[in-house]
Amino acid sequence: VVLGEWDVLSDPDCPDCLDCSDCPRVQRQEVAKVIMHSGYDKKNKAKLNDIALVRMKTEVRLNRFVKLACLPLPEYNLPVYFYNPVFLNATVVGWGKSSNKFLTAKDLIYHGLST
Repeated sequence: VVLGEWDVLSDPDCPDCLDCSDCPRVQRQEVAKVIMHSGYDKKNKAKLNDIALVRMKTEVRLNRFVKLACLPLPEYNLPVYFYNPVFLNATVVGWGKSSNKFLTAKDLIYHGLST
């Protein structure tokens, strides 16, 4: 797993708006355990529940490019749209397969979704 990556062609990453002398290097971590969502079925073409928790073998260093993502516990009684986000918009970001043949390895993909 690579953490803190933005531009796969440079390390450290240095967005135009930042002082490059202060940019941390990416972290390459080995995985200790992967916990797949119990409802995931790789044969399902819709790829529902394609999410997992990943435990690293060593401690991760938090920095300006690596932050925690906190998941709420059910007892927090969040509004129903957090658990069943029907008719809401969301944005996903990452690297991966795209129908656009002109994307390069360094292109970060943003995609808007409607639920």
